[in-house]
Amino acid sequence: MVTREHPGLDADRAPESFHLQILGPLRVWRDGIEVDAGSRLQRCLLALLLARGGNPVSMSEIVDLLWGEDAPLSAVNTVHKYVGALRRILEPDLGARACGRWLVRHGPGYRFNANPDVLDLTAFRRAATAARHSLAQGDDARALKSRVKALRLWHGPAGGGLAETPDAQTIFDTLNREYLDLAVSSAQLARRRKRPRLVLDLLWQAAAVGPLHEPLHAELIANLNLAGHNAEALAAYRAIRDRLASELGIDPSPALQLAYHEIAAAPVPPLREDAPGDGARRKRPAQLPADLPSFVGRTEILSQVRDLLTQRGAGGRTAAIVAFDGMPGVGKTVLALRLAHEFTSAYPDGQLHLDLRGFAEADRPATAEEALRDLISGLGVEQWHIPDGRQAMAGLYRTLLRNRRVLIVLDNARSIDQIVDLLPGSAGCLVFLTSRRRMPALRTAAGACLVSVGLPGHDEARAQLARHFGARSAEADTHAMDTLVDYCGHLPLALAQAGVRAAAYTGVTLSDTVEALHHAGVGVDQAFASSYRELSASAARLFRTLGTTLDPGSTITAEEAAARMTTSLPAARRWLDELYQVGLLQEIRPGRYDWHRLIRAYAAGLPTPDRRRPRASVCRPSTANAVVEVHSKISAGAGVQRGCSRR
Repeated sequence: MVTREHPGLDADRAPESFHLQILGPLRVWRDGIEVDAGSRLQRCLLALLLARGGNPVSMSEIVDLLWGEDAPLSAVNTVHKYVGALRRILEPDLGARACGRWLVRHGPGYRFNANPDVLDLTAFRRAATAARHSLAQGDDARALKSRVKALRLWHGPAGGGLAETPDAQTIFDTLNREYLDLAVSSAQLARRRKRPRLVLDLLWQAAAVGPLHEPLHAELIANLNLAGHNAEALAAYRAIRDRLASELGIDPSPALQLAYHEIAAAPVPPLREDAPGDGARRKRPAQLPADLPSFVGRTEILSQVRDLLTQRGAGGRTAAIVAFDGMPGVGKTVLALRLAHEFTSAYPDGQLHLDLRGFAEADRPATAEEALRDLISGLGVEQWHIPDGRQAMAGLYRTLLRNRRVLIVLDNARSIDQIVDLLPGSAGCLVFLTSRRRMPALRTAAGACLVSVGLPGHDEARAQLARHFGARSAEADTHAMDTLVDYCGHLPLALAQAGVRAAAYTGVTLSDTVEALHHAGVGVDQAFASSYRELSASAARLFRTLGTTLDPGSTITAEEAAARMTTSLPAARRWLDELYQVGLLQEIRPGRYDWHRLIRAYAAGLPTPDRRRPRASVCRPSTANAVVEVHSKISAGAGVQRGCSRR
């Protein structure tokens, strides 16, 4: 259950206790809170009943729509079970065998009682009907207002990809055509009334639903031109022209060609020299941060990605996307930047780089709208030419990238929702993405290659540490180096911190420096803290409990976690998955989790009810005097003011 309020379908009427969305992804709200509608097949059933807008659907048709020719023998019983579950979701207080108010029997089948205050499809059609009545009465202004109201109820293709069979997809496609037809007539009316800005964001959104719908794209281009966005209108024309040629092998329709000629005849407002448009140079951004000279190793992952991109070449139909995931501090960003610098020559139209702040220490994550605005600006569009609204910005962004070879690095992503509109819509671009979360949906939705970045081996970790030591690596004694590598647990961030600190302590032996670092810590807790803050209270409590009760080197299962927390098995699984999703646990095999030794030390130092202050890396009493002595040697030998103080 997600605590997200529904915006409401009609503010002029008393709200019902729940609302349903089918004009886009299927969503259900009850008492203002979004609820889960169950398994995929159960949600598909509800979506199909909603898509019929109150008309009955027979049992045989339901079975065909859900399974096609592969219907199991238990199909009818399964449908009855799904209907019962959906009724309890929609009306939790319903009796065990009661039919309820909304999902009702109709002969051998079912229908949804489509109240316009409950279902967005019914509200959409009511607003469209009101627009027709206003037009018949000659009230164009009211008609346009009603059509805009109807179009704003859409949030993407109907059903959101839930169709399991071609027949089910046909039902959703019929709704999409109804939407696109209304978008075209609304755009025509907006032009007639010289009000293009009322519909521009809605037309960009509709263009994403109908990427080959020529009348709609002709209206988008004409309205952009009328609003003075000539550069965007030209880019939109070129994008649909190229798409028609590559996917259908046809030329633009007369309506599209007419829209283009109207742009060419219109006065073009002044553009920045490097902004996109006729007679102007396209901006070639070069936003990549510098490659790190201390980078070493990672040969297996580098080779894997190079081979993948070489084999793919320029023949792919979608943008190439490589998504790196892994625990905090494992080196995802450094790896992505090394590869990005290697491939810059293959992407001559520029490089974009954006920190999405998904797990930022002192800042909130970037919203999709903020990210789109930054990326579009990086491609040369002035801020005042960027449309409002996520869908409109996403449409412009993909239009600008059409037929361009741009390399994009999206660093520190938080979720699929944050990045889905930042991915190019056509071939020719390369995206490197980093996140602490693994995002398997990217593979199915965008054909991404998912690369999990693990810890380097001992030799590679030692080489990384030596690079950070700089000149001191020549005098390093093997035992001291290996001791520090083991203490850092091969974690690249810890190795970097330790190497930089050790390199500053000239005048003392490396063994003394390593001993001090071993007891004072290497300063990577903040990387773990930014993940810890993302946890629910229950998952955070499990994390702290494991830090104090799980022996070093031990692993954990959901059953064992449930026993430690005296909770149910499903709850323990959810909490372990939370820890896994933010990189604080690793799933070493299905159902069994492990964690890095530095993460365990961080968890052990977190405050609990009986321990108010976080602990630093624990020193045994027998070594305390030795640590003080080593610190004295470092301060005296190097003249360092701060030294390696305890955290």
